[in-house]
Amino acid sequence: MLIVSSGALKTYKECPQKYNLIYNKHVEIPSDNKFAENGKKIHALINYKLKGADTENFEKSLNEQENKELKTLWKNFLQTDISNIEKSELAFELPLTEEIKLNGRIDALRQNNGKYEILDWKTGKPENVNPEKDFQTIIYLYSIFEILKFYKKIENCENLSISYVFLKEKTTKTVIFSAEKHKEYSKIIKDICEEINSVKTYKRNEKICNHCTYKIVCERAYGKNNHVL
Repeated sequence: MLIVSSGALKTYKECPQKYNLIYNKHVEIPSDNKFAENGKKIHALINYKLKGADTENFEKSLNEQENKELKTLWKNFLQTDISNIEKSELAFELPLTEEIKLNGRIDALRQNNGKYEILDWKTGKPENVNPEKDFQTIIYLYSIFEILKFYKKIENCENLSISYVFLKEKTTKTVIFSAEKHKEYSKIIKDICEEINSVKTYKRNEKICNHCTYKIVCERAYGKNNHVL
């Protein structure tokens, strides 16, 4: 069975060979990127806060830290609307077909008067995200709608949305689901999954090689050929 996440589909479209290394060969490249580390920390802290944990000691320690970026992200989060949140760090799995399963984890799910909103905290810049086309939007909206519908909590696609909350910029981008998007997203997911299932060779996207953290591993393992079995 093929189990895919939004990250897996995004990686495959970016570079099939990189997808092969990460999701088939299970090669991991440790990150020393401070920005990425702050992203992990702020998501963990938000989850603690939403689950009712005491974050007072953390807030006090920020005054003594040199990490101004993390302090800013936390301060901006505390100014966001976190009312009516039902779930935080909600993992999901959804069988799409007998051969394909979707999975993922949403940052938070809000419910208000029968309408549901997926919340996703972002630490990057808004211009780096195109919500309408992002695989995260496609996987999350489609999957969460199907799950909520199964449990008879929702009927209309229009009662579900996803909001990307950009903590650094203090802006939000929202995509409202629809019956048309449901049909479109279903086809997009099935088409790319069928392509992954049928692929014979994983081609390298040489356009991104110079900026890819997997470049050295890729070339050491397979040389500089254009593709690998």
